[in-house]
Amino acid sequence: MHNFCLLNIKRPVLSSVFSLLIVVFGLYTFFQISTRELPKDLQPPVVEIRTNYTGASPSIISSEISEPIELAVGGAEGIKSIDTISEIGRSTIKIEFLTNIDVDDAANDIRERVARILDNLPNDSKAPEIRKASAGFSTSMWLSVSSTSWNSLEIGDYVKRNLVDTFSSVPGTGRIIVGGINEKAVRVYLNPIILSANDLDVKEVEDAIKKK
Repeated sequence: MHNFCLLNIKRPVLSSVFSLLIVVFGLYTFFQISTRELPKDLQPPVVEIRTNYTGASPSIISSEISEPIELAVGGAEGIKSIDTISEIGRSTIKIEFLTNIDVDDAANDIRERVARILDNLPNDSKAPEIRKASAGFSTSMWLSVSSTSWNSLEIGDYVKRNLVDTFSSVPGTGRIIVGGINEKAVRVYLNPIILSANDLDVKEVEDAIKKK
């Protein structure tokens, strides 16, 4: 250290050159440092398509719902990846877009593409739900729907048919959650052993019930 201080005093020009080299090397290293593609708190735009088909097996869900929807939305602009899950009674397709794609525009594009193939989906399946997901989305509003002339079943049917899609198209809307709706339902418990013994599947039982 003592010798280094003497060098700085006796040869200031050489010391200045060393200092300049250190600065230049530091700047070069700074610009060569790898950076993350995205800040850790930024989530890329994601659009989820969820379709319920009660009682259908994963193979039916895959062939009759997931695959037709994948083909319909596959050409959308800015798609980075498509992740599909076909399980009993439900198809879930998550589409991740590039970060320069606006999530509202992406969701509208997906909604239009899915609407074109609705007639190709099974008649008994529920209409696909289009949901947006991105950083910053949170529940911000609850709306109550009431009527003096309709019962709860009629109100619920009106909300699902007319309000859900309308609100979903509003810019900045991430997801529409409908709660408190009463629906007609029949719960049937099936014995898989008996089904197998009679060479039947869930879909055949469902069709038989609907014919009654």
